[in-house]
Amino acid sequence: HHLYLREVFFVKMEESGNLSRELEKYYLDHLITPSVAGIVYSFLPGYAQQVEQLATSIPTVIIGEKQEDLALCSVGLNNTNAGMLLAEHLCELGHRNLAFLSTPLNRLTMARSQRLEGIRRQLAMHGEETNLEIIVSDVQEDLEQSNMPHEYLVGKRLTEQFLEQDHKATALIGVNDMMALGVVNALRDL
Repeated sequence: HHLYLREVFFVKMEESGNLSRELEKYYLDHLITPSVAGIVYSFLPGYAQQVEQLATSIPTVIIGEKQEDLALCSVGLNNTNAGMLLAEHLCELGHRNLAFLSTPLNRLTMARSQRLEGIRRQLAMHGEETNLEIIVSDVQEDLEQSNMPHEYLVGKRLTEQFLEQDHKATALIGVNDMMALGVVNALRDL
């Protein structure tokens, strides 16, 4: 969950894509010491005010998504533009009916919502001949026992469920790389 590298403290997500608020709080309260030369987050902090306060004395950066009102330095990409580029590419390939597969869209996963917004914007430019189906699930049941990444398994499961039903979509979009790998492997298993 964390590692030290030249006295910089890295707080990263677990393989499942989650970091419990309790664990993050423990890191902030007990592991950030005067010997730490910097903090690098790979996700949005759950304790924004405490992290902003720490950032006044310890250089702190977020790599990835960021909320505009968060007073921290960040390095990231424009997820809305990424969604727009993806939708445009699929439209250029002739796809007009798309399905967007994702785990829940919430404040801690802003990149997902931003990608979806980009897809919607680009499809709107193509007019009424396009359709976007949004399939969001937090499949938990037997996925907890697996040694595979959670989002990979959700992508695979959502694709399997998608294929069992009558859908118009000719292109499936996994919200991120892990979901997309699950989609691809479910299609390969056909």
